[in-house]
Amino acid sequence: MALAGYLYKRVSLNYTPLKIKQLTYRGLENVALQSPAELKMAELLVEALNLEDIEAKDIEPDELLFGDGLGLDSIDALEIALAISQEYGVQVKAEDESTREAFSTLKSLTQYIEANKG
Repeated sequence: MALAGYLYKRVSLNYTPLKIKQLTYRGLENVALQSPAELKMAELLVEALNLEDIEAKDIEPDELLFGDGLGLDSIDALEIALAISQEYGVQVKAEDESTREAFSTLKSLTQYIEANKG
């Protein structure tokens, strides 16, 4: 019994917990989180930007599109605006304050387009 206690303490003292980055599963459960309009918008983004490593269903509605989110940049924003214009007939104007907010997430972009399409 004393040997088992000694080994337990010895092993416990040498034990260093590993720091594991938290992984998030981005799979089928996200489909339920996207509305049909958000899924269609996500498909437009994936197609317009040729995002080969991302599927439309994997883009979470509240995930940031630029910066730390999907990592899109200003060139991507121009391509998205062109695709939106062609698909929905909505002209996105860079000088509008609401445009910056609209392009923050998939959800906000979808809501902006739904509110402004003719």
